[in-house]
This record gives sequence, structure tokens and C-alpha cells, in this order.
Amino acid sequence: MTDARQLQRECLLGSLSPLEAVSQIDASIGGITRVDFKDGVKFKLTNHDQIFALAHTGYPKRAMDRMYGMAVLSYFKAKQNGSMMPGEVHISDQASTKHHMQGIIEYYDRYCRN
Repeated sequence: MTDARQLQRECLLGSLSPLEAVSQIDASIGGITRVDFKDGVKFKLTNHDQIFALAHTGYPKRAMDRMYGMAVLSYFKAKQNGSMMPGEVHISDQASTKHHMQGIIEYYDRYCRN
């Protein structure tokens, strides 16, 4: 099994796209069922019985943008995997799964094709 943190690190360094990283993490943990992301506070992925805490601070702006892409793609992957409660992603006042879905859709559109 591949380490989710290592895949995240490769994505943030640019070796993997956010889409590739989320796809590989999903396969390696047996399916993402929930994501909890709040900028500067937390980034956690959950499968059916484990929580995987990922890095969430201390990276340059370009890497943080890739991290936001990973969070958004993880949210949609959890929904695709059939999760009834896929979690929440709060990037900013303009991008949140709770109140500002348009910003979330913009991240999805930017990274779902890369």
C-alpha cells in the first residue's frame, strides 16, 4: 500500500497532478469516503475505517493551490464512491462546499483535467 502522505508530497512538489495524486490515494486506501479540509487548520481523508491526516500548512503558494485542488478532487471522489456524507472543504470565503460551491466548482474544473 502506498503512503497517502508520500503521494501528497509528490503532488505538492509537482511530480504528480492533483488528479493523479487523488486517484492513487483513492486506490491505495481502498476508497476515499470523506474529506475534511479547512485552510490552515486540517486536511484529513477517510476510508471506511481509517483517517489519514495530511499536511495542510507551510508550503509555497503554488503548492497550496495544488493542495486545494487535491481537497476538492477528494470531495468529489468521495461522492463518486457513493458516500452520503463526503465531508466539507473550506478554502476561503469564495470556495466552500457549505456556502460557496461556485468556488469549489472552479477548482474542480481547473484540476479535474490535469
